[in-house]
Amino acid sequence: MEWAPLRTTDDFIWAQARFQIPDFNNEERWFHRLVSNLLYYQSNYFASALLIFTAVTFFHPQEMITGMSAMLLVFALVLYLERQKVEFQHFKRQHPLITTLATLLLGYLLVHQLGGIVVFWLGIMLPIGFMLVHATLRLRNVRNKLSNASEAFGLAKRTPMAYVMDELGIEPDLKYL
Repeated sequence: MEWAPLRTTDDFIWAQARFQIPDFNNEERWFHRLVSNLLYYQSNYFASALLIFTAVTFFHPQEMITGMSAMLLVFALVLYLERQKVEFQHFKRQHPLITTLATLLLGYLLVHQLGGIVVFWLGIMLPIGFMLVHATLRLRNVRNKLSNASEAFGLAKRTPMAYVMDELGIEPDLKYL
């Protein structure tokens, strides 16, 4: 595994960045833009998520610790079930998005019961929301297309975002590369 390079802020947000609302009538093309941008700007997204997560932790440390503990418990339970129960492994392989959403919902309910709801929404969902909105609105450039093509054809090592997408059952569509 290798980390994708950190893209410049000029390319990521400022002068060179081009944004446009996608054509939501063509879901396949919109989804491909989303996946391509998530792969290309993944280091920037991880850095942004860390920055947002740190800011929320700074302003709500007690709730963040409670929320992180609750989510850690839920993810440990899912990992245990995945390793011990063959039925769970098969279900996760067949329905990765449902498994992920159920895990997040269970974590949300646990955090809610423990009183740290702001942690879930600000600490977890705000970075994810930022990534999805940016990846949806950001138009792709030539470097983006070449980078994604090299990874899709196996010429580059797999990146952390590729592993995350693989866990969610998302594969890039090669016809748009």
